[in-house]
Amino acid sequence: MNAHIVKCIIYSYNNSGHVMYATCIFKKQSRKDTFDKTKFMNIAEKRFNEKCQSFSIDSWNQTMSHEKEIISKIKQLIY
Repeated sequence: MNAHIVKCIIYSYNNSGHVMYATCIFKKQSRKDTFDKTKFMNIAEKRFNEKCQSFSIDSWNQTMSHEKEIISKIKQLIY
């Protein structure tokens, strides 16, 4: 993979707006750094199972899907 930054987001939510999530971010620091998809996904899953973060959405945006709204909110939180 040639990407310099790869983000993995795992989340679950219910219709009342409670969202639980975990993230894992790979940043290529040098030419020798390599991305291992399986390892990366396992780290994100482990973080979700052991110590996930959470937030609530008070009212769903009717112009976008729940998934897009959740990912947008998570991106705001991790930056």
